[in-house]
Amino acid sequence: MSQRWRIATENRVGMVLDILRVISGAGLNVGAMEVLPGLGFIRLEGDLDGALRADLLALAGVKSVEEVPLMPQEERARELAAILHAVSDGVLVVRDGRVTGMNPAAERILVIGEREAMGLPAADVLGTDRLHRTIASFDNEEVRGHTPRGYLHYIASGRALGSNGMVVALKSIQQARALAHSLTRPQTLGFSDLITTSQVMRDVIRIAEAACRVDAPVLIQGESGTGKEIFARAIHSESGRSAGPFVPVNCAALPETLLESELFGYEEGSFTGAKRGGKQGIFEFASGGTVFLDEIGEIPGHLQAKLLRVLQEGRVRRVGGREEIAVDVRVIAATNRNLRSMVSERQFRDDLYYRLNVIPLVIPPLRARREDIAVLVEYTLQRWASRTGRLPPRLTDEAWRRLKEYPWPGNVRELENTLERALALATSGEIGADHLMLEPLPTVPAAWQHGGLRERLAEVERQVIAEALARTGSARKAAELLEVSHTTILNKVHRLGLSHLLRE
Repeated sequence: MSQRWRIATENRVGMVLDILRVISGAGLNVGAMEVLPGLGFIRLEGDLDGALRADLLALAGVKSVEEVPLMPQEERARELAAILHAVSDGVLVVRDGRVTGMNPAAERILVIGEREAMGLPAADVLGTDRLHRTIASFDNEEVRGHTPRGYLHYIASGRALGSNGMVVALKSIQQARALAHSLTRPQTLGFSDLITTSQVMRDVIRIAEAACRVDAPVLIQGESGTGKEIFARAIHSESGRSAGPFVPVNCAALPETLLESELFGYEEGSFTGAKRGGKQGIFEFASGGTVFLDEIGEIPGHLQAKLLRVLQEGRVRRVGGREEIAVDVRVIAATNRNLRSMVSERQFRDDLYYRLNVIPLVIPPLRARREDIAVLVEYTLQRWASRTGRLPPRLTDEAWRRLKEYPWPGNVRELENTLERALALATSGEIGADHLMLEPLPTVPAAWQHGGLRERLAEVERQVIAEALARTGSARKAAELLEVSHTTILNKVHRLGLSHLLRE
């Protein structure tokens, strides 16, 4: 039989010794004891009688003797256990290389019960031997491995416990992705954020809304500045994957080697400078969500094959890795190039093109839906007024005429930038044509004033190729810019007498 007592006393020298003498005289064993200034807790083992309480109260300086349900350290242990049971992160305690404790979350992440794990080598339980080879602290190490219990994939951080122990905090890969997504979640965009009155755009939106109901790949085609990413975000946010991440990648903005490691990840030691433990790629990170591959036409050939594997099998292989990892992502791709022509010229895989082009969306340029110019201008001005708390300025008739006649090669993005510039320049509450600072409208070439259709088309072709050569100085780069073959450009350069524009 055991009892736990709380003894309040004066803070005097010899008090603890006097209490222990009384208990020893009663023939009782002290199971545990905690002493604080003016307060003592004691757990007694044995047959207790009522005289012991009276004997303790008779001691000089003893104020009270009360029975309590738990010792302070027992209360702390119970609170700690409750905390460990409540947290979503796994906690594993290692001493001398063996497991000495774990919480329920760790049981779920490591697929093993505490009773089974107790006393086992930590390497067997963790599925790796690299985490506890040193008692040095570490943070956010990714662990993937096959064990007899199944496949493990989690993020681990560790802190040393003395000279021979360590506590390891575990987070499942699903938890880690959800946390990263919650911290980086962009502003949600829906189809209601697309400003339009044109029927051609409404038709595109209708197809995009239908794409929200399925998980098939979407290929968005359109000129630069037409809003391809806005469509991609709207499809994601109104689909069944809206709770997952939306990860945009510009395939033309990254070097080839970096693009591969960013998309597919890499294993530790796969190249110089590789992060210890490797790194998951975007397809792994975005599992459960959507990956938006902008400028898909710029992706190199060998990466096209790896992307096709993701689309067909839902599996990726990291750079330097041997095993394939299952991923659950939807791919939305976009381009301002003619992929069909690239396929015919063998610059883009035909099987990848057809796999991406399950649901095609073609966004018309702004010049093909000029009725939208007015509503886009009004929307932009009202948004500026709401942000600044000022009345929106009015546009002069000449400013409206210029806006509606201008060809808008940069589409909606160019229109927004033009209005932003005009709002900064206009100080009188009125935007004039001079505030727009639009480039002069193109003049009609002389060949258009005289001659038939063939002569006019030849002059247009010559001007387009000359402009591309002037910008790039290279027949190969001009061919890429105009989306034709290198041979085609070389033939036309010689036929049209434009060799003087070649710099390389």
